Amino acid sequence: MWSSKMNYLTKIILLFGAMTIMSMSLFSQTGTLSGKITDQDYGDAMIGATVQIKDTKLGAMTKIDGSYIIKKITPGTYTVTFSYIGYAKTEVKDVIIKADEVTKIDVALKTESGMSEEVLVTAKAVQETGAALLKERQKSQSFSDAIGSKEISRGGASDAASAMNNVTGASVVDGKHVLIRGLGDRYSNTQLNGTSLPSSDPDKKSVQLDLFPAAMIENIVTIKTATPDKPGDFTGGSVNIKTKSFPDKFKAGLSLSSTANSIVTGQDVLTYNGSSTDWLGFDNGKRNVPDAIQNSNGIPSVTEVRSKKKDTDGLGATKLNDLSNAFDSEMAPSITQAPLNGKMSLNMGDQFTVFGNSMGYLASLSYANNNNNYSDGQFAIYELTSGSANELRSTKIINDSKSSSEVNWGTLANIAYDFTPTDQVKFNLFYNQSGEAVAQSISYYDEYYPEASQIRSSTLKYTERNIQSYQLSGEHSIASISNAKVEWNVSTANTLQNEPDLRFFTYEINNIAGTDTTWRIDENHYDLPTRYYRDLQENSNNAKLDIEIPLTEAIGTAFKLKTGFAFQAKDRNFNQDRYVIGKDHDMTFDGNVNQFVKDSSGISDWKSTNNFNYFGLYIEDRFVPKDAYTGKEDISAFYGMVDVELFTGMRLIGGARLESTDMSITSRDTSLPIAAINKSDLLPSMNAIYNLTENQNIRFAYGKTLARPTFRELADFDFFEFVGGYTFIGNPDLQRSLIDNFDIRWEWFMNPGEILSVSGFYKDFTNPIQRVIVNANGNVQMRNVASARLYGLEFEARKSLGFISALENFQLGVNVTIVNSIVDLSESEYLLNKSYDPNASRTRQLQGQSPYVINLDLAYVNYDLGLDAGLHFNVFGERLSDVSLGGTPDIFEQPRNMLNFTFSKRLIDNLNLKFTARNLLDARMEKLYHFKGQEFYNTQYDLGTTLSLGFSYTFE
Repeated sequence: MWSSKMNYLTKIILLFGAMTIMSMSLFSQTGTLSGKITDQDYGDAMIGATVQIKDTKLGAMTKIDGSYIIKKITPGTYTVTFSYIGYAKTEVKDVIIKADEVTKIDVALKTESGMSEEVLVTAKAVQETGAALLKERQKSQSFSDAIGSKEISRGGASDAASAMNNVTGASVVDGKHVLIRGLGDRYSNTQLNGTSLPSSDPDKKSVQLDLFPAAMIENIVTIKTATPDKPGDFTGGSVNIKTKSFPDKFKAGLSLSSTANSIVTGQDVLTYNGSSTDWLGFDNGKRNVPDAIQNSNGIPSVTEVRSKKKDTDGLGATKLNDLSNAFDSEMAPSITQAPLNGKMSLNMGDQFTVFGNSMGYLASLSYANNNNNYSDGQFAIYELTSGSANELRSTKIINDSKSSSEVNWGTLANIAYDFTPTDQVKFNLFYNQSGEAVAQSISYYDEYYPEASQIRSSTLKYTERNIQSYQLSGEHSIASISNAKVEWNVSTANTLQNEPDLRFFTYEINNIAGTDTTWRIDENHYDLPTRYYRDLQENSNNAKLDIEIPLTEAIGTAFKLKTGFAFQAKDRNFNQDRYVIGKDHDMTFDGNVNQFVKDSSGISDWKSTNNFNYFGLYIEDRFVPKDAYTGKEDISAFYGMVDVELFTGMRLIGGARLESTDMSITSRDTSLPIAAINKSDLLPSMNAIYNLTENQNIRFAYGKTLARPTFRELADFDFFEFVGGYTFIGNPDLQRSLIDNFDIRWEWFMNPGEILSVSGFYKDFTNPIQRVIVNANGNVQMRNVASARLYGLEFEARKSLGFISALENFQLGVNVTIVNSIVDLSESEYLLNKSYDPNASRTRQLQGQSPYVINLDLAYVNYDLGLDAGLHFNVFGERLSDVSLGGTPDIFEQPRNMLNFTFSKRLIDNLNLKFTARNLLDARMEKLYHFKGQEFYNTQYDLGTTLSLGFSYTFE
């Protein structure tokens, strides 16, 4: 497998080289004019609009996306006219064309009704009305929030995940997964250029947004209300990452950065010996099950080869000896110093003519390594032992040290070809490879086992993920059917996740009379050393068709009819093999785990006799059929909707989507029932927009959405990350959730780039899915509860401070989300809680939901100096992390005050420096229980402050 990945990497590098050579051409002494034309009232792209450079023979017609391009223009100052039948002609004066440069002019045309004269504006006015993203948001069909490439850059974001921290109501978990309006990742979905993407982490629904480099992103739009043409499985928000348009001439960029963390870089961290290809994000086979084991036709048991009278030729004992020594003896981490983190990205794009038609491409290649560490961590599971207790009790408080080293590289490529001005076909490739090595060491005292002075456990883990997504899509305009628009998309995606040789080694330390120390393994109080081999493969095939027919002329008012269907077929295969290291007799060692395993594996010569073979450590195959399953999910949908102007200033978008789910999990253990969900749901939605003024809207929306469990949550299979931690148990009885969503918003687009908005929302959940700690042993399971309700407010303001002369280069942004949620407890859970606390509530808040999210940013921009700087603050409210049963208080993740600073400066033409400082307030990760005014920590560790310095260069 590793050789195929090397071949794939080689092909990507060769492809980038070929595109560079293909794009090379001699510099001309002419310039280029390009842009986009839209409908001023609805924001729709104008197909076939005419662009003419006055007093010349140069001109163009807009394509299906409203874009145009005019090349080979002699440098100078021009007047450009924009026209379309039924719309007032617009003239833009003082358009300056420079040699070897691209001038951008975007224009919104207004209908002729009430207008008899041409619209005259200057190029400077058009270009300074920039804030196209806010204009697009003003005309959008649904509630949306957005962040553009400039805001992403000023925020110091290197990828889509960190950029989302500045979106209203958004917070990012683990630097990868986004939560919208405080809801868990199951309540959002992610799209790339309008097409759904598979998750690179198959155990989560949301896509890891840190896989998308900021240099490729034009904007990120978060849609918060449903329309029938969108997938029904989002409630918090649907995040659409739009990649940058193809440049009008060859353009490439290279960026390099290094990052240091105050508690990681240069510090002692845990590690272990990996493979020679770990730096490429995959194992070269070193961690695979040894060939001797795979070819052994079974591992003999100790009882089978113990007696030399039974094993007369000694072959059984020899075989068990050889197989027990076939594995790598490294079971505990070593110490090394953490290096700097680094990141590199290369992107390029061009647009040229092929067979007389336009063709463009945009591609990126990125590579990053990231080291993390904490050495002061603590983990504990507490329980309430009685209603009269004054404090919580924990049988063990775990001291935790954990280090990880992750490599992540990938490519994103878009290619588009215009067969005609109204027919465009696109191909999108997304490939990502990542590998993360984790070394962890924990220690604790177990009250139920006082004979041991201390118990220690080591975990060595490597997770390799690969995702490949291929999308082919098309957009077509049919003039004979009122310029009907047809969009289609077919895609296939493959996701792999392997965990080869996950190792756990637990042992105890005994101090005898305070003078002597022994180390030993006692399987009566904890699990024997174990090696796991897990592999997962998931395949997904998708098809989608959308047809939009304008019927304005036939009906006499602005009216569009849209219909379509979508289909997704997904299958998964998961397998887990388990090998336990048994011990034939009691042994002690000197504390060196790796040397002990190496010296003690196989036949114990000193212990064996003439009649019996005795072993030290030996290997056992403990495969359990329950540890393997297959999953299938088929989702089909059909929808119909209208977009109609009811009267002047009042727009209604409404319809319904019928979405069917056929989902099943089949265990290899045939005694277990098949877990299945087979439902068809009608999901109506309505969005109403009333224009109070030209720059003010009031919006109302209703939509029904749903949320499905993941394969992992349904599978009847047990899983744990480290000894003493949570054990995740699948729940085959899980059902999908249904949500009724109500929203209202007032928005005022004060000036270009400025906005003020206030929103309210209410959500009613049926069968919401909650993460629950089911017992004091730390078993965790996802469970449905009967109902839940959530309501809240959002406030957003973005304002230039230019009205104060001394602050003309400053801009202030603030967005606040305040949420309250209520989950109704079952009668049995309420009565159980009440047996411990007579004042127990019948409700609690929704798991994973933050009561508030606050984002503040202050930006300084000086275009003349090429300088951007910004301060950015983010905090979320205390959110319910885990629900506890049996009267024990729930676990809450604590707020983190995150303050980041960014500074970017143009050094010379095309060369920029960027400095970023993150977590300046040194916030920590903390989860805790509240009980009778006391706090009991479940999880705590430091995150450290991160400093990054990078350079980027643009080739044109």
